[in-house]
Amino acid sequence: MERITVLLVDELPVIREGLRIMLQIAADIEVVDEASDGLEALQKVAEHHPVVVLTELRSRCVDGLGILRRIKDEFPETSVIVLSTFDHSSFVLEALLAGSSGFLHKDASRELFIHSIRTVTSGGMVLATSLRGALSSAFRPSSDFAGNGNADKEDLKWAINKELTPREREVLMLLVDGYTNKQIAQALSVSEETAKKHVHRIISKLGAIDRTQAAVKAIRAGLAY
Repeated sequence: MERITVLLVDELPVIREGLRIMLQIAADIEVVDEASDGLEALQKVAEHHPVVVLTELRSRCVDGLGILRRIKDEFPETSVIVLSTFDHSSFVLEALLAGSSGFLHKDASRELFIHSIRTVTSGGMVLATSLRGALSSAFRPSSDFAGNGNADKEDLKWAINKELTPREREVLMLLVDGYTNKQIAQALSVSEETAKKHVHRIISKLGAIDRTQAAVKAIRAGLAY
């Protein structure tokens, strides 16, 4: 059985140890190393080429978002799940747009951590339900800019509805829910190859970098929360 290799990144050794212990129960997951900050994480990623990085981005010394962008630029095949006690909407959004495949609270359950690692490995996105409201709030205009904000939202919604076919809009909603290509295929009773083609067309039509950014655009347009 091919294992999913994981790198743990956090300033606190006790957090890394806790994550390592939680993941030991999963026979298909192997923690290959740990790092205490983003710069060390870059070195470890280059050394081990892990499939998934579980990382805290808030650091006293390092620009966490900058490190995330470098990981995705230099090692695009590595999926990154951001761990944090923060759920401020702008931070969640920045992490997703920087290339993260998901965002979880550090106090998430063992089952959710394991499920999330498997999901992003299969091409899915993970976003705790409690964080979706925080993300959508990032696009709610203040009273001072209600006119422009609503216009932007409606323009984006109109563009998505115009560019995507009904089936593609259905697939887009599944992307927001973190479905992998295989899960999309099962949900829609189509082949995995067909599901993959739908996803690629959605990404292209929306001018997104990846499926995560496509999902963020759907949330921004108010099509999903």
